[in-house]
Order: sequence, then C-alpha cells, then structure tokens
Amino acid sequence: MSRIEFTVFGKAIPKQSTKIFVNQHTGKPRCYTPQTKIDWHNDVRMEAIRVKPETPFTGPLMAILTFYLPMPKSKPKWKKYADKKPDIDNLVKNVLDPLHNIVFDNDSQVVCLKTYKLYAKGLVPPQVIVCIEEIDEKGEVKDEEKEKE
Repeated sequence: MSRIEFTVFGKAIPKQSTKIFVNQHTGKPRCYTPQTKIDWHNDVRMEAIRVKPETPFTGPLMAILTFYLPMPKSKPKWKKYADKKPDIDNLVKNVLDPLHNIVFDNDSQVVCLKTYKLYAKGLVPPQVIVCIEEIDEKGEVKDEEKEKE
C-alpha cells in the first residue's frame, strides 16, 4: 500500500501552545495541554489506525489535507475559502503530529504538502480529509504495480 486516505469528522483544532500557569499553593509553574488538543489528536489517531499501512511509511511522502471549517454566521454564503483564523500551518501540524509511528516514522518525511482550507457548507460537515502517499526520488507517486514489473 503506497497511499492511505481517511476523514476525521468534526471541527479541526489548530496547534495550541502549551499552557503555563503558576500553582497558587506552591508558587511553582505548571504546564498543561488543553483537553481539546488531546481529544483532536485521539480522533486523528483513531481514524488513521483504521487505514494504516502494515508498517509505517519510511521514505519521502506527499500529504494532501483538505480542511472544511464551520462558516461564521457573519460570512456571506458565497464565500468558499476560509481566509481567516485559524492559520493553516497550525491546522496541518495538529493533523500530522498524531500520525507519528502510525502512518509514518516522522512528519519530516513529508516533502510535498498540498493543503486547502474551505468552509463547510450544505451537506458537507466540518471535517478534514487526509491523504498520504509515498513518492519516489523524482517526486512522482509510487505505483506498486509498476514496481512489481
């Protein structure tokens, strides 16, 4: 298998900074990860596990991510592209990070990235469609049938 594709339904959560606060009783700084980030990572992992390759991809990869975000009530209905926050790079990071050791060894293997940030409209609910493909050194998608010949 040189390609996997899956969909994670729900509002995509952008990467968030680790939150730091000072414990009022001890005066020591404490760090925590917001629960929404943990839940989103778990959702991405669960969907990826359903379609994961037998062994994680080890070579160069192309990732195609299509985000469908909820449309704000203030936006005109004809708008297609979600050109406001959240930033696309933070959305991408929070989809690729949970895929470590499931789909690939490390997200540094992603050498080609195509990403869309659209508004969910009509029958299309908020979701992200994830496609990860192995590519060869020429930047072309690997074709298992050709490799067998």
